[in-house]
Formats: sequence, C-alpha cells, structure tokens
Amino acid sequence: MNSKYNYEIGAVYGLKRLISLVKENGYTMAEVECVKCGRKSKVRPNSLYKKKTTSCICQAKTISGKYAKKLSGVYHNIKYRCYTPTAKAYKNYGERGISMCEEWLGDRGFENFHSWAINNGYEPGLTIDRIDVNGNYEPANCRWITLSDNVRYSNTDKRKQRRKSNKGKYYALTPTNEYIEFWNANEFAEHYGLKGARIRECCRKHRKYGEWTFGFVCDLSLEKPQSTIENHNMSE
Repeated sequence: MNSKYNYEIGAVYGLKRLISLVKENGYTMAEVECVKCGRKSKVRPNSLYKKKTTSCICQAKTISGKYAKKLSGVYHNIKYRCYTPTAKAYKNYGERGISMCEEWLGDRGFENFHSWAINNGYEPGLTIDRIDVNGNYEPANCRWITLSDNVRYSNTDKRKQRRKSNKGKYYALTPTNEYIEFWNANEFAEHYGLKGARIRECCRKHRKYGEWTFGFVCDLSLEKPQSTIENHNMSE
C-alpha cells in the first residue's frame, strides 16, 4: 500500500466512504460505499485520491436527461480540481481559492448543474469556461465554448497577467540615453532600423546592441534616466 497516502476508516473521499481495508490475493483493497446511493465496491486504496473513484455512477443515473453521462464527467472534474489537493490542477484552481457555487454543490448539485448546462447551450465538444478567470464556477460566471476558443481566451488572459506584472515588456536606452519601454521587439526594430531577433538576444544575454542597451523591464534595477518615453507607440 502506498505510504504517502493516509487512510482513515469512516473517512469520505469524494462520494466514497471507506468501510475497511482487506487483503485479496496478496493485495490490499479498500471496501467503500457511496454516501449517496449506498452502492458498495472494492478499489485500490491509492485510487481514493483519484477522481475516477471519488465519484459514483449513481450521479450520472440520477439525471436521465440529455448528455447526463458526459456532463457528470465535466461536473466531477470541476469538483476534483477545486477540492482535491492531490489533483495536478489543484494549484491552478483550489489553491487559488476557486470553488463551485452552493447551488451546484448541494444534494441536488448535479441536477442543478445539468439543468443549467442544457439551458445554456451545452453540446458534446464544448468545454466549460469561466468568464472571469479569478471567479468561481457559478451560473453567472460560466459559459460553454469550443476548445479552440478556450485556449485563445486562456492565452489572452495570460498576456493580460504578463502586462500587469511587466513580464515580457522591453526597455531600451538609446545612443542619446533616452529610455523607452515597448512590448513588440519586431515593431520597435522596424521603427528604428534594427533587428528584432538581435534585440531579444541582447535582452536574454545582457549584451549591448551597438550603442543601444536593451533589457526586460521586470529585471530593471537601475533608475530610469530623466529623458523617458513610457509605452512607446510605433505609429508615431
């Protein structure tokens, strides 16, 4: 039995309550029962920390409506990454304080989630998306979108976060000691007759580019010269 996990008789893991640990054919097995329907089964103890055994098929059967089985998977994946510290994605959800609303967590939680999903355009192939990436899983903050849109929105949010922290933002000291901040190395290079690749290389390797000095704003430790141009606009 994997020693990195702790097993407590009577403890509840997701929807499964641990009844006992038994030996079968030389292996330790966990006898569990669903706290919702009472269904008993035997699983490997370490699987109690995995999403596939913290749910129960009764949750998919509770609702006989459209796409019940698929939506049950979506529903339990959300709960898993929000409330299971051993989940790989927990650091991006539960650890950040992301949770599921009470409406979707109660005794009729999956039923309410299923009803919301069907009434808000769920179809196979769509994925759930939080409009505010720092908000919770709740009706007002969730929508169904394609996977490609989900990736696009995610990348946009990452760019916004980078800009808030100045990560990825460049600065330049011109030959006349002007200080300029900018985001796009290629546009900046074209404007001043330089090469974008050389600018990026100089920033990474802390090298001079002729009489120019380049770097990343987030790494800047020196005081800005008095002659400063913030957020340089290439269209000027």
